[in-house]
Amino acid sequence: YTNRTQEARHTVIRYGYTIEKQKEAITALIAINKRLDFKKLVETSENKVQFVYSFLAMLEMLQQQLLDIQIGLGFNNFWLSAKQP
Repeated sequence: YTNRTQEARHTVIRYGYTIEKQKEAITALIAINKRLDFKKLVETSENKVQFVYSFLAMLEMLQQQLLDIQIGLGFNNFWLSAKQP
């Protein structure tokens, strides 16, 4: 049994990221570059939270068959490109 003299306080931070916004960002990057190197997605993320949203967006786009995925160069790397009709 622990006697607490102070209540625990939690801070909630609201981030402006959404999966939809990250899907739009991925679509825009692919439109410009034709394909997106996954490492670039990691490197250009502002923080871990944005990266998680980007990763979830990428998975959703793969599930919706909006993207193609190919093995890229290096360890744990791959290329994303727009699904060809």
